This record gives sequence, structure tokens and C-alpha cells, in this order.
Amino acid sequence: MELLDINAAEALASAEVSRLGDGVGIEFGLITDKTLAVESGWVFFFNTVEFIKTRNFSATLAGNGPIFVTTSGVLHHLPSATPWEVALKELQGR
Repeated sequence: MELLDINAAEALASAEVSRLGDGVGIEFGLITDKTLAVESGWVFFFNTVEFIKTRNFSATLAGNGPIFVTTSGVLHHLPSATPWEVALKELQGR
């Protein structure tokens, strides 16, 4: 099995946040300057496109946990109620 690179992982995460935004009628986007590489993949943070462009807090999302994409292409939604580092350790401990 071929492992993903960051570009392919970002494309998966971007498609997922677009799908989520379509579901609620708001355009979501990745905050690419906050993407984190971890040993087994990447953690992608997202928000509304309006917030990303303007940093206007009235346009920000609440309760949106980051998306983790593994090097093998599996996508996971991490919870917002737990720090992403803790949630990722719990996910990998399964």
C-alpha cells in the first residue's frame, strides 16, 4: 500500500470540510498554516472561510475539532472537548 504525502492528505481533509460545510450551508476551509505533521499522519484545523479570511470572531465556528488523516489515508474527526494531542493518543491506543 502506498502512503500518502501531505498534499494528498490535505486534499482528503479539504474535501471533508467542504462536505461538512455543504451540510450546514456555510463554506468551511482548512487553516493551512496550522497543519501539524505527526508520526502517523497530519492534523488539519478548519473554520469558516469568512473567519480564515477576516479573522472576524463573529464568523468563527465553535465545537469543531480538527481532522486527522493517517499516512494510509484514513480520516478521523477528533473531538473538540479534548485537546487534540490527547484525542490522538486515545485514537492510536485503540
